[in-house]
Parts: sequence; C-alpha cells; structure tokens
Amino acid sequence: MEELKEIIERLNKKYQVVIKNRYWWYDDVLKYNGKSISENDILLSLSLIINDNIISENKESIKRFIIPDIDYNMMKKYVLSFFTSIDSSYTKKVSEIFSSVNVIKGNGRSSANKNEINFYYENNIGSLLTLAHEVSHKLADSKDNAFKEIESTLTENLFLDYLIDNKLMIIDNFTNNLRALNEEDAKLCRLYDYNKNVLQIAYRAIDEIPFKKLMIQNNLNQIDENLIDIIFQMKNIPNNIDNKKRICKRIEMFIDEYYPKNNNYKVEEGYDLKDGKHLSNESRFIFSNCFLERFLHMNLNTEERKMFYKFYMDNVKNMNTIEILSMFNISVDNLMELGNDFIDGYNSILKSKKL
Repeated sequence: MEELKEIIERLNKKYQVVIKNRYWWYDDVLKYNGKSISENDILLSLSLIINDNIISENKESIKRFIIPDIDYNMMKKYVLSFFTSIDSSYTKKVSEIFSSVNVIKGNGRSSANKNEINFYYENNIGSLLTLAHEVSHKLADSKDNAFKEIESTLTENLFLDYLIDNKLMIIDNFTNNLRALNEEDAKLCRLYDYNKNVLQIAYRAIDEIPFKKLMIQNNLNQIDENLIDIIFQMKNIPNNIDNKKRICKRIEMFIDEYYPKNNNYKVEEGYDLKDGKHLSNESRFIFSNCFLERFLHMNLNTEERKMFYKFYMDNVKNMNTIEILSMFNISVDNLMELGNDFIDGYNSILKSKKL
C-alpha cells in the first residue's frame, strides 16, 4: 500500500505539470455596472446551493432506449425534420452542416468545432439527441463562453418533445417491449443529464475552486503535508493518516482532468489537452441545465417555446451575457435564482416517480 509521503510526492509532481495547463487558473470575469463578478464565484455559489438542496441523488443510469433499425442516415432525417419544424429556413443550413460530420460508430464523446462535427453513435435515444445537440452548436454559432451549452440543452428538450409528438418507437431495455417514447422517458433523460452534467460537476467545483483559492491566498506553489494540514484545519476534520489519504484522493480526482495521460505528451507553458475535461468547459452544463429549468418554469405553450427557441438560436451569436440573462428574466444581481429553478425541477421529477 502506498505511503502518505509517496502519495503526496506523486500528487505534487502532477500538480507542477497541471499548473502549466492554460485552463487551470481560468476564471472569466463579468463586468456589470462597474462591478466585476467572477465566473468561478458564480459557479461555486450555484454548486453549493444545488448540493445543499437536492432531495437525494438518483444513482440509476438512464434506460438506454434502443431505436430499432436506425442508422446515421435515419438519424439525420429525424434531426433535419425537427429543425425544419422550427423554421423552414433552417433546412438548407442544417443540410450543409451534415456535410461536415465525421461519423464514428461506437461509444465516445462527440464534439463540434469550427470546421466539423465528430459524432459517435449507437442505435439509441442518447445518440439521436447528441446529433441534434452538436448540430445546434453549428447552427447557432454562439460565442465560446460559460453559456455556450444553452443552445444545445434547449435543443435536446424541444427535440424530445418533437420525438414524442411523432411517436418515435423504442425498445425499453427494462421490459424489452416495443413502444412509443413518452413524457416519462423525457423526464428520465433530463434526470440522467442532471445527475451526470450538473450534480457530479457541482461536487467537483466544490472541491476544485476552493483549492485554487487556497493556493492563491496563501501564496502556495506546491502540494505538501503542510498544505494537507491547512485543509484539515479549514474543514475541521480529524487529523489522521486515513483522512489525509482521502483528501489527497479528492484533490487528485480533479487534478487528473488537467494532466496528460500520454507519457509522450510534450508539456509546455500554456499547454492545452483539448480533451474538454477542464472545469471551465464542464461547468457550462451546470449553467445550461439551470437555464433549461428557468425556460421550463416560464409556462410557455408549445408555439411560444418554439418562438423563444428560434429567437435565441438566431440571435445568440450577437448577444452579450446581460442580454442572454434578460431573455430568461434573470438579473446579474439575482443569478442564484437559476439554482432555485434547477432544484425545483430536479426534486419535482424525483417526487413524481419511484426511481
């Protein structure tokens, strides 16, 4: 078994590499009425509110609903038909976007960049939603910031409604029955995303952001036993070897997201792994799902939702942060309202189902 001294030495070696990652110290600042508001401060506050008020985290994974006889070409038809139902003017643009999709059969993390979409797919509802998700990024062409995922999260929600209305047939993995997608399935999809893309990232933020603040405020440049002792004093945890190892493990979990897994990777100042796992990227899913719940709390009818969505998709590339907040009836001074809407939405799903 690894000794504490060995664990700390190994952890510090990783840390000395990680602090060269361009995203490690990243913290965008919002300027508003002469005030500077840190994105990380907003993120930490949201994470704490969510963590303190969720009834209980549901550990069950989403039913990975199989879509019979579907392939990539059929997925394209569903996605194109959805965007056309929002506005016929999207048809040509979405068709052009499909010409830049690299299709990869199997499980993986899909992504969209300026030039192309890398799309991993299997014959299930998750892959179908992912294709619409990535296409929406190219269609909206919005700025790369903390609110980047709003467009894709709204897309997935409206796309689910479209698939339900059009009676998409699925095979329920739990019963092996063929049936139409329904509203309860949509709730499970939301719950799965909330567990994966909000709660897990919030837990990480609660560890990672204070750790970085601690290092800055105390002018610390390495991980050693002195640092671990400082953390114990702050958290008022019994100071023993086992607890010190647990603290080291928690630190290593978020440090590893910035650390090159490939031993041949050339580490230079400001290196960028481009693996999408840094907190500034992952936290966008917290913001976007909070905005989704805000959207759902607006009590818009079907046509009003479509109009709201189309306006957002058409204009977000030219909108600043304040204008986006205004669309969702949120002021900078009351950003934490987003957390309250998310908590209400998450808890209401749990209350309505025996999951």
